Amino acid sequence: MEEELRRWDHLLTEAKAGRLTLDADVAVDCFNACNNLIEDFKDQLKDVWKLRAVSGFGGFDCAADLENMFKGLADEQRDVVLTHIKVVTQIRDTIAETLKQLAQADEDAAVALRKVYQQV
Repeated sequence: MEEELRRWDHLLTEAKAGRLTLDADVAVDCFNACNNLIEDFKDQLKDVWKLRAVSGFGGFDCAADLENMFKGLADEQRDVVLTHIKVVTQIRDTIAETLKQLAQADEDAAVALRKVYQQV
């Protein structure tokens, strides 16, 4: 996942420099999809906490071992989900930057057109 974070960090830098562009409609759809996915991951975190609280294996010698196993699995899953949230957040931020650049380009074009219109 670190490689993915580095890749999207690079793409964010490119977007800020105006070298990465996306179609506006596609960018908006992707931005919204990222927000939805982040919310889904947050919901998964709630389920991970439930897994961490699994108990009730009785008085068997292995009961504590089973509880610890579930806690360990939950901790691993939490780390994976948090990493996915980081990556999708980086993707969303990159897309947001492309939208910002598109809006700025539109504004610049509008200013240029007003100047031309005033000269006519």
